[in-house]
Amino acid sequence: MSVLRDYKPGMVFPGGVAEKGESPKETAIREVEEEIGIGVSEIKIMAVVFTRHPFDSFRFVFDGGKLSEKQQGLIKLSGEISKFEWLEVDEFLDNCTADLFHINYRKTSLFFAVCDTLRAKYLSP
Repeated sequence: MSVLRDYKPGMVFPGGVAEKGESPKETAIREVEEEIGIGVSEIKIMAVVFTRHPFDSFRFVFDGGKLSEKQQGLIKLSGEISKFEWLEVDEFLDNCTADLFHINYRKTSLFFAVCDTLRAKYLSP
């Protein structure tokens, strides 16, 4: 899933910044609930990478799995999200830019790590 934020051009993954004392997993769960109104708990880490842009930080990407039809019907976008779109794995791999990862440059190590993980999980025979 990707979302369109009212204050930023382009589609991105739901996400945000950790609050004080919050783990990366807790941050991911909270941000998804805040942005699309769905509680998720079964998430798995896909990639972690250190980046220096725009400042030194670690970027985490989690796989939240597939939402059930019931969960999909409960999606309620927050005030900062104006729309969402579902991404198929092959569509993501063909068209994704690093903008989805909330960073301002393309083809980063995070981008490649997530692509490799998705290929192995969903597209391998």
